[in-house]
Amino acid sequence: VPGRPEHELSLDGVIHLGDLGVLRETAPFYRLSGPAANTIIDEVRAALATWRDVVRTLGLATPELDVLEDAIGA
Repeated sequence: VPGRPEHELSLDGVIHLGDLGVLRETAPFYRLSGPAANTIIDEVRAALATWRDVVRTLGLATPELDVLEDAIGA
């Protein structure tokens, strides 16, 4: 749901917010070391860095761009 800060899934079974601190703290739940979790976070950030360019090449209208912007948190 656009504009909603909570997620359906929680990373720690309690908190439903998109919080990198919680993600890092719960990395061992997913058998990830701190450095491995940080590497994945960096890779995802890099992949998302160009999302606006991708959207423009697809020709999406402004309303769709706004929905994506809310979902991505850009």
